[in-house]
Amino acid sequence: MNVKRISLNDLHLNSFDVLKKVQNLKEIYLNNVKIENLHKIEAIQNVTLLSMIDTVIGISDIKHILRDIKTIKFLNIEMIFHKMNKTQTIDNPLLEHSNLNYFGLVGYAIETLGTKTFDKFASSLISLNLSRNLIEELHDSIFASLTDLRTLDLSFNKIKHLKIEILPLSIQNLNLSWNFLTEFGQSIKGTSYSNLRNLHLSHNLLKKFILPNKNMSQLSLDHNYLTDLELWKWTVTQNQSHTIINLKFNTPKCSCEFKRLQKNLFFKSDNFEYCILDEIDDRIVTEMMPCVKKDDLVDYIDLCPIYTRVLNFTCDETALHETVINCTNKNITNFSTEFMKKVFYNQKLSKKVSFYLDQNPFLSSLPRIPSSYWVLPSTEFNIYAMNSGIEYVNESNIMRNLKLLNVTGNKIRKMHLKVLEKLKMTKIGLSRNPIECSCEEYKNMKEFSMIFSDYNEITCDDGIPISIDRTICVDIETLSLYVCLTILMVILIIILIIVNYSMEIRVLIHTRLKCFTKNKNYSNKMKYNAFISFVQEDEELVKQIINHLECQSDQIKDERNIRFCIHLRDWQIGKRIDRQIAESIENSEKTIVILSKNFINSFWGHEEFKLAYCKAMEGYEGHLIMIIHGDLKEISNKLKPEMRSYVKTHTYLKWDDKWFWDKLKYALMK
Repeated sequence: MNVKRISLNDLHLNSFDVLKKVQNLKEIYLNNVKIENLHKIEAIQNVTLLSMIDTVIGISDIKHILRDIKTIKFLNIEMIFHKMNKTQTIDNPLLEHSNLNYFGLVGYAIETLGTKTFDKFASSLISLNLSRNLIEELHDSIFASLTDLRTLDLSFNKIKHLKIEILPLSIQNLNLSWNFLTEFGQSIKGTSYSNLRNLHLSHNLLKKFILPNKNMSQLSLDHNYLTDLELWKWTVTQNQSHTIINLKFNTPKCSCEFKRLQKNLFFKSDNFEYCILDEIDDRIVTEMMPCVKKDDLVDYIDLCPIYTRVLNFTCDETALHETVINCTNKNITNFSTEFMKKVFYNQKLSKKVSFYLDQNPFLSSLPRIPSSYWVLPSTEFNIYAMNSGIEYVNESNIMRNLKLLNVTGNKIRKMHLKVLEKLKMTKIGLSRNPIECSCEEYKNMKEFSMIFSDYNEITCDDGIPISIDRTICVDIETLSLYVCLTILMVILIIILIIVNYSMEIRVLIHTRLKCFTKNKNYSNKMKYNAFISFVQEDEELVKQIINHLECQSDQIKDERNIRFCIHLRDWQIGKRIDRQIAESIENSEKTIVILSKNFINSFWGHEEFKLAYCKAMEGYEGHLIMIIHGDLKEISNKLKPEMRSYVKTHTYLKWDDKWFWDKLKYALMK
């Protein structure tokens, strides 16, 4: 089999040996594949790409792959973080590899990297991905050997300090988003990192930033705490290379210079959304666009900044203010009474208050206003809590005049009727929650569908959209109709079964339920129930019939005892054979012929068949019972004309029929 690329999902393998027969295999993609013996990799020694997602693999296995697969250029290992049962430490250097271009170790719960982890990596390594780990610190010489490294991804770690000097001069793409960096840049401005083109530092704690290179293509600095106006000035007046810059959700100082920068823009920029007033100046305040007053920026509460910003273009008394409690991605578990007191007692709240609670996986409930605090009836509340761990919405947690509640991507299973009634004036986002769609829950959600901004995207815990009609939740009339239709279908199915399996049904009724219909042509005084015609080679088969039926005859309740006539036991010695054949057939209700390849060659067997056949033709229908022993196709060409005619025009029994004994009993009692 000649295949260059193969993808395996959700499997359990003993080793890679299953791929031995695949020729020219170059790329392997594994997703949730458990491999018992990762050391047996002879079958994949020529691959150039190996991607293992959600496949548990140890550090020793990684070293083994790097040692034995000399051709590999791309090695990517991604884990689902919660499946790593302990943090990882890489103290010793990984093995040298001369061809590796890309190495990814994502979600591996790495906490510590040794100073010589990558010392033996050859200069061929171009891209290194260590995102979604637990790295807090990087040693000065960690990347010293990677002289040609161009892409480095360290996003979603816990790095607090990073000296830019430890990075290779060849670096072109650097991602440090979602860390805890407070500053970044060289102590002395220079152009040593002239190759750097893309720099991502969003979602950090940056307060100080020095531009390492003025010719970059993309610079992401959003969601930090930068205030230096020089950076904003550079974006407008000195950005000659047209770098794409994101400075959103930072707080530059408001000034006349800031206003002039805004006026110099030839396009709308989110980077100039708002600023902090360093000094209260009426002239500046009335002319500035949306602002955040520095006086209103309070101490952090559980790492959550609280501030008031102006939403319209004038900052005078008529301006619309918004108080923001920003707890996005702060690992909040709950809102204590002390926390809420600091929010509602110590602040001069605006007429609009917004809670930003996104990305808090351990937050199980919404914040609640202390009962002792009185809020102006005109105060509007917004709650943004996307992709968190909220499990329920209580009636007591619903703030009065709540205008927006976005809880998409949480763990909410129920929205009770009282909660929906209290939220009837609120715009709600509820998609990507495992809603339990019981009939009551389904009807309530459907009744209040107009309050959900994403109603058509809400799915139940069974994966079916809630907007689709659920037939199980129906009224009595409709349910009655369904019941009637079901009964009708059952009746039709029973009729079809009776038509298609009438023979089997009759056999069961006669043999298992003991409901017998006596043949009117026969008298109970006949000596035998059946004469068995067979040849000596089929004697064992006849013994089975006798043992099976004659021994069980005492269980039959039709006042008859089954008794067979066989020549070995019941014929008189010295009497003519032809007469004994005639008497045996005459004194038996039935004649059973064991038709086999030996029987068709027997003269007396043929004579017995002719006499039984004649009696059947004289009006004793059902007298002759034929049992085929062996393959009928093999003997059909050797049959005498009478036998061939009978087989074609009458039903018969086959010895290997699973219903054989029931059908034989039925034929004998009919």
